[in-house]
Amino acid sequence: MVGIFTKPINLHILDSPNLTRDYRLVRLISPFFLTQSPLLAQGSVSGQTLGIQVSRRLHPNCYNMGLTNLGFLTVLHEASGYLGGYLVTNIWGRPLEFRLTSAVQPNRVQHVLYAGTLEPYICADLIGKTLVDKAAVSVQLLLTDRASVLDLRLKLECPVVWLASTDDAQAAALAQRGLAVTPAQAGQGPLLCHPRFPEDVTRTRDLLGDLDAAFDLAEPFGRIREAIGEARKMGVHK
Repeated sequence: MVGIFTKPINLHILDSPNLTRDYRLVRLISPFFLTQSPLLAQGSVSGQTLGIQVSRRLHPNCYNMGLTNLGFLTVLHEASGYLGGYLVTNIWGRPLEFRLTSAVQPNRVQHVLYAGTLEPYICADLIGKTLVDKAAVSVQLLLTDRASVLDLRLKLECPVVWLASTDDAQAAALAQRGLAVTPAQAGQGPLLCHPRFPEDVTRTRDLLGDLDAAFDLAEPFGRIREAIGEARKMGVHK
């Protein structure tokens, strides 16, 4: 068995101006993928959770509730492999929880065996599902800027939607099939649902109706990338 690590950085937002930061390490066991280098953390790394985990799971009928929290999930593909970042915010964009993973680097044999399904498997099944499952704060809507994360919808009850780029051919094809929650607009591509869940178009529009019109759905992804960079400087992620 080989390990993949997720490094959750939970930002517990209080009523007061003070922020309490809880840095914890969770080791998850994966039967297939190898992390190239262990993460650095205070204390020993032995597979257990360091710190207190407060778990609040999705109720099966949570998608019938109004929108209270949104999840923003992206996966970066770098020379060291694929690494994911997951930010949970409230409807005003305030951060509630942030998690990131160490790099997942498939080998040549895995490239051959998985072929064209490799990237969706890594991004959705391995990285995406891990980040969402280990999050303490539940969401009613999950957004991604990576098409390969869209298959995460097959594993979750809540809608997963893809904020595409303006010139993406796959996005244009999905939009033509009526899967666009919102069309492409100035400087921003369409917001798209998974083709197996066309009913998510209406559900997502209803949920987004609870957001302020000025909420920029693309902005949190920039925060995730910047936070990953800062985490590296702090030695949280290697």
